[in-house]
Amino acid sequence: GRMSEVIFYNQVLNSAQRLIVENYLAAKYQITIPAPSDFYAFEATHGSEVAGIGRLSSTSLHVKARSGSFFDIGSPTNLGDNEFLLFGHNNGSVDSWTATGTPNAAFQRLSREWRVSETGDVGSVIVSFNTSTWPARPTGFDNYVIIVDDDGNLTSGYTLLTPTFTSATTFDVSVNLAHGQYVVVGVAQNITRQNGNFSDPATWLSGIVPLSNQEAIIEHDVQLTAVTTVAGMQIRTAAGQLRLGANTLSVSSGNLSISGGGQLNPGTGTVSYDAPGNQCIAPASYFNLNLSGSGTKTLCG
Repeated sequence: GRMSEVIFYNQVLNSAQRLIVENYLAAKYQITIPAPSDFYAFEATHGSEVAGIGRLSSTSLHVKARSGSFFDIGSPTNLGDNEFLLFGHNNGSVDSWTATGTPNAAFQRLSREWRVSETGDVGSVIVSFNTSTWPARPTGFDNYVIIVDDDGNLTSGYTLLTPTFTSATTFDVSVNLAHGQYVVVGVAQNITRQNGNFSDPATWLSGIVPLSNQEAIIEHDVQLTAVTTVAGMQIRTAAGQLRLGANTLSVSSGNLSISGGGQLNPGTGTVSYDAPGNQCIAPASYFNLNLSGSGTKTLCG
């Protein structure tokens, strides 16, 4: 008869690895595997590029796997005998970011999503992504995020994970995934959702406090409670107000812009324009104004 696929390996596969390969092939070609060898339950909707980790014994195991060219799972903390964690995706696009199917307006995502099928409890794993082939992030969406959800409806009940970059193009995060969960890659914008302290995640629509190399968008009444550095900041809409108190706001690379009736309340604080290049000085009332760095500082507006 005809063969749909032939796979060559540079080593002899152990029994656990053979089972994982069989589940990959079964999902790809919609073939039913009899129990107890079937370790992947979501081939009907997420049957593309199924990969996984698992263990039959201390000498028959596989502890790191990649689905496609950029999604890895490995380093399980509690992988025991006869335990497996497999994952596959829905073949969604990875060519662009979309706002469809996101938690709120602070997010965009890749259409591709993965689903996890777990037998036993493998413990926490390291989830890694290589971003080198991804589209550029939309302007202002400074954060990569990983969204884990139980039912695939990201409007509520999701868990938001902020990964750590381990190289220029690779980030990872530790997470304990459960059977049936969805994993989605997204980007998040630093825009306020409510009045509050700048350093409180609840103030931000994404649930993430802006980092010092990122831009922040203020559309509510926000109070600084510590020395704060941002790449740039927009205070916009009539409800947008930044209260410095006695603290310092440093603008390290971009500009501070105030529009739409937004306000800067200087208190007894300092605004420091520190970019190593040209920078616009927002027309506003300042208690202390510090200009540093190279380049020309110009009053704009």
